[in-house]
Amino acid sequence: VADIVLRFPNVAALVNNAGIQHNFRLDDAAYGADDIRHELDVNLVSPMVLIHALLPHFLRQPNAWVVNVTSGLGYVPKRTSAVYSASKAGLHLFTQALRVQMQGSPVRVVEAVMPLVDTPMVQGRGRGKIPATQAAHAVVAGLMAERETIWVGKTRAMPLLLRLAPGLMARVMQSS
Repeated sequence: VADIVLRFPNVAALVNNAGIQHNFRLDDAAYGADDIRHELDVNLVSPMVLIHALLPHFLRQPNAWVVNVTSGLGYVPKRTSAVYSASKAGLHLFTQALRVQMQGSPVRVVEAVMPLVDTPMVQGRGRGKIPATQAAHAVVAGLMAERETIWVGKTRAMPLLLRLAPGLMARVMQSS
């Protein structure tokens, strides 16, 4: 982070978009404690550490953004991705907590909730994936519209479905 700030002193945005998803049940013998730690480190701990490291610099900027990319699975879990779902739920709640802490500061804290995006992580899995470029354009549009939460693609229906038909939403997510 120190090198980045030195090379790019005007940097004022962080997009935490890295993620891994092990598609195992927690009781699967092939999935162990090291896998759990690695998934949590990449999906939850690393964004927190990066934000912590960049925050002093961001607070000196006239405007700065922290964008945490989460998933619909952080709201409704998938049967074979308990740790991924929990890590994205944790990042969702951390984003809300950080947003509260940054009130009155120049740092805007945004959550981008993704559907299934066509990336190497989900190669060979799922249907109805959106292209990564479409997801990126939706995030930029949400930032320009000053949204605190950007619901991308199919996730736009989630807030309403979670309120009106949470059981249906759970069945849809767990059947995929």
